[in-house]
Amino acid sequence: AAGAAAASGDGASGDGASDEAASVAATSRAGGGGFFGGASSFFAGVAALAAGAAFAAAFVVGSFEETIAQVVALAAFLPVLAGQAGNTGCQAQAITLRGLTLGQLKHYPASRLLRKEAALGLINGVLTGAVAGLAMWWFADDNGLLLAGVILMAMVGSCVASGVSGVLVPLGLKRLGADPATASTIFLTTATDVVGMGLMLLLATALVL
Repeated sequence: AAGAAAASGDGASGDGASDEAASVAATSRAGGGGFFGGASSFFAGVAALAAGAAFAAAFVVGSFEETIAQVVALAAFLPVLAGQAGNTGCQAQAITLRGLTLGQLKHYPASRLLRKEAALGLINGVLTGAVAGLAMWWFADDNGLLLAGVILMAMVGSCVASGVSGVLVPLGLKRLGADPATASTIFLTTATDVVGMGLMLLLATALVL
């Protein structure tokens, strides 16, 4: 009788384990594979955002195709503009994310941080814009002085916009309930490229052509 009871208990235990395994498998399938399914969905979303950012920048540059065709020197300075503005934005973003992580923004108003990063962007834009403007003046065959002014103004505007975006993007994502560390860079890169390249090509179209 004791053996029969033990066998019956083992069978019940085995059935319970089988039911539990089946339940876990069903939950895993429903949840898209647990951690790996969630990670795959996350990276797919990030990849889609990155592709959208690249297409946005390409659309802006493509909209000024005639300007670039007439002033070929502008094409050589697009990466310089994007790189310098991107550096300014990444610095502002890193400081903002550090403040959010350590809770420093509770004692340091976001408006003050915004003004600080905008001022640093202005200083960085003036300094790097002056150097890039001199290079454009030396590099360009025609309208060198006007093109130097275009580069200077575009560099100042894009660096200020990047510094401001580096603060607003993480704060905005946190306000919306998203993790600022996961998607801030994508939105920041998009804003930097679209504003910087668009501003430079728009100024060139308006002032030079």
